[in-house]
Amino acid sequence: MKKRLLSLALVLSMSATMAACGNKGGGGEVVEADVPSIDELNGDDYKDLKADIKILTNRTDIVDTVYKGYADEFTKLYPNIKVT
Repeated sequence: MKKRLLSLALVLSMSATMAACGNKGGGGEVVEADVPSIDELNGDDYKDLKADIKILTNRTDIVDTVYKGYADEFTKLYPNIKVT
C-alpha cells in the first residue's frame, strides 16, 4: 500500500511540474531584430557592427586582469561593441 501511495504521489508531482512548464499559448511576442546580413557589412573591418555583449565566467580570480585585457583588445577591433 505504501508503494502505491508513493507512486501516486510521484506521478502527481511530476504531472504538476510538467504542467507548470507548458505554454499558455499566444502570450509570447516575436520581436524581429534588424540584423544585417554578411553582404551588408562594410568590408573586412566590420566597424559598423553595434552591440552589447556580456561575458560570463566562473573564473572570478582573473576577471579584472586577464579578461579586462581581452575586452580592451576586442574593443580596439570593434569599437562599437560594448563588452561587459
